Amino acid sequence: MNHVGLLSQVKYFLGEVSSKSIYVDEMTFQGSADNTTWVDIFTVDENIHEGWNYHKWDDASFYPRYRFYRFHHPTYRQGCLLNEIKLTGVETVDDSSESFNCPVAFESFGEILYNFTDQVTYTG
Repeated sequence: MNHVGLLSQVKYFLGEVSSKSIYVDEMTFQGSADNTTWVDIFTVDENIHEGWNYHKWDDASFYPRYRFYRFHHPTYRQGCLLNEIKLTGVETVDDSSESFNCPVAFESFGEILYNFTDQVTYTG
């Protein structure tokens, strides 16, 4: 299944910031479907500060939806020193179909004990 994280907000905590120039217009938050090709979602701007910073999307049609996320700095690895990161959103299947078929299995403690031949169909 094509599971993705559909994000509504990214919060990140910075400790002591000796120079904003390390971050501003340099550090980006990126998403990827395959963990190889990365797309810039947002770039840190001059409002960055010590403590909690956040980027929020108010319109659900703009929520990013990727399998992988990362903070990235093109040249200075310390530009991505973050104390804590919190992603707010949901895990969902990236499929616009009106219905979706899912296999059914009996699982116990992470081990699949039996796969059923029938499927469950979810309809939006």
